[in-house]
Amino acid sequence: MDKDFLHNIPEESAENLYENSPCGYFSFLADGTIFRINKTLLNLLNYKEKEEVAKVKKIQDLLRIGGKIYFETHFFPLIKMQGFVKEMNVDLLRKDGSYFPALINVNQISSTQGNSTIYRASVLDITDRKKYEKVLLEGKRKAEEASKAKAEFLSTISHEIRTPLNAIVGIGNLIQKTSLDDVQKEYAKILQLSSDNLLELVNNLLDLSKLEADMVKLEERNFSLKELLEVLFHSFKMRARKKNIELKKDFPKDLPEHLLGDPVKLNQILTNLLGNALKFTKEGYIRLKIKELKSNDEAVELQFTVCDTGIGIPKDKLNIIFQEFSQASYDVNQEFGGTGLGLTISQKLLQMHGSQLHVSSEEGKGSEFSFALKFKFSTETSPKGRKTPRLKEFLANSGARVLVVDDNSVNLLIASKYLKGWGLAHETVASGEAAIQEVKESKYDIILMDLHMPKMDGYEASIEIWKICQEPPPVIIALSASGRGDVNLKMKRAGISAYVSKPFDPTDLQEVMVEYLNDRKSDPRTTKK
Repeated sequence: MDKDFLHNIPEESAENLYENSPCGYFSFLADGTIFRINKTLLNLLNYKEKEEVAKVKKIQDLLRIGGKIYFETHFFPLIKMQGFVKEMNVDLLRKDGSYFPALINVNQISSTQGNSTIYRASVLDITDRKKYEKVLLEGKRKAEEASKAKAEFLSTISHEIRTPLNAIVGIGNLIQKTSLDDVQKEYAKILQLSSDNLLELVNNLLDLSKLEADMVKLEERNFSLKELLEVLFHSFKMRARKKNIELKKDFPKDLPEHLLGDPVKLNQILTNLLGNALKFTKEGYIRLKIKELKSNDEAVELQFTVCDTGIGIPKDKLNIIFQEFSQASYDVNQEFGGTGLGLTISQKLLQMHGSQLHVSSEEGKGSEFSFALKFKFSTETSPKGRKTPRLKEFLANSGARVLVVDDNSVNLLIASKYLKGWGLAHETVASGEAAIQEVKESKYDIILMDLHMPKMDGYEASIEIWKICQEPPPVIIALSASGRGDVNLKMKRAGISAYVSKPFDPTDLQEVMVEYLNDRKSDPRTTKK
């Protein structure tokens, strides 16, 4: 560019810069009286001459009624206290009575004349910003609605899938207890394995949809870490043995036992990690290690690590394994199956705790996943762990009578077969109305209640049963294909004491029944919620 040309450009005066600034400017006194205003703001207010805006007199006259009240009650006290106000949203009135959204910044400036104080304000028209914000908020609202709709859809679908799946799992368990030849045993084994895989898929989809819709909340309750780990380790030890893989544990001798936290989510995370390690390990070992990081009189921070000698993960794939429905490669998916949701769910659950899952891996040599969680110490003792071998014996000798309520005939058949095998006297009915009539005529210790039934659902039936039940009242246990998080509050209001998800593990149902039969003298409305 020609230097002479630049040299000949007239210098812009400070006054010109002030008058034609991209922002509107005005100055006012402590009582709000405006004594100076630039052309930019005049144009925004649709005034042609400064003499016209002089009729406005005070800044309050440029504001709508709500803004006037705000200025009197908040603005002036605030600026007198701190000397400035930053990014205040107001609506400014134009000459014709219309208004536009503005962003105002105000600074206090000491006057050179006397002891009076003046204020200078910059004004930015944010009409376009407000439009964009509205679009973004609308987009956010639609996204939230879509997420909620997806969660509701998956919840409904999972319920519809769980109902027939309960029949498949139940019949599969019952078939294996009958006399079978070798071929039939193999068929029954395949049936059970396939139904377990399908159930895991449904559970993972439901868990993910709830996490994305913020429908999952952390709980804080008393639990025994020792018992949780014993049950978890026993469960995976059996599965590892079938693959000829050694399952190791490395726990400190002084591992804290009674803690406050969310044992269900901890168990879910560890189950996902151990399940993944078992799936991708063909030989060698899997190790669950726990290390104490920090501890004081009130809380402890523990590090959990699951390592294996499996196929490992390529370095360039480590950043995608936590994505939904993602696995290291197509070949891995074809060979080992699965949805790739386990790690995603675990990471989201840990993020709820303020933690995260870390991974290190070498292809062909194995992987290591670790995370840290803080727990408060509990002075209470936890409920006793599983005593599986004695459950059936206890139930058979309890003399308890059970009523099964379900509108699905197959579900009634499966529950009836289980109860008969456990030596429990029982009756079955196919509706809430029939359950109420049965309770009027006979005394029951336990009622296994389906929640979703036509005409009268399980909640309504439970409420009516509480109105007519004799002392001691029966324990009502929900047997439902809905996720527990969806029904907790409604169960409590209906006086339902416990929940077992369909399809259910027979041992889980036995444990719940034994727990409440041991506590028959307590009111189920106020215990074990």
